[in-house]
Amino acid sequence: MRSTRNARRALFSLVSLMAITAGGFAVAPGAAASGVHTYYLSNECDGLGTQDCVYYGTTMRYNSNEEGAAFPFAKDIPNFAGYSTTYNGGLDINNYIYVFEPLDGWTNGSGQAVKNNAASVNNGSTCAVRIYYNSYYSGAYQTIGVNTNANLNSTLKNENASAEHIC
Repeated sequence: MRSTRNARRALFSLVSLMAITAGGFAVAPGAAASGVHTYYLSNECDGLGTQDCVYYGTTMRYNSNEEGAAFPFAKDIPNFAGYSTTYNGGLDINNYIYVFEPLDGWTNGSGQAVKNNAASVNNGSTCAVRIYYNSYYSGAYQTIGVNTNANLNSTLKNENASAEHIC
């Protein structure tokens, strides 16, 4: 019994040392994050009001022909799934998930995740916008011109992962 306990201690010490040496972070068994919090974001407008963002930014729509719920944004979006932040030494995590919101009476798709769920785009910004198949601006894309509305092509409809403004 004692040799088993000593073997476990030695193994834990070795694993901890390897993690620290490799620049990793070792957590004692039984330790857990203090809190994981999830927030749903229905726009990414950088301080613009939602209506201003809809008219002067870019808006993803849940349905074709600019119908259905909307996700307005005024900056590049590397991943339509959202993002996470950590604090308290990494023990607390905030997850931010992008979702569609009702707009102008259109509620179909409200509350659904934006990633891989959009069918059309309204680009009211002063730059063209590219909608990409993959996260972080890679893979097949479709460019939507300035002040243009468009249905996403068959490759990108319900397969949208990121967006980048091209000025």
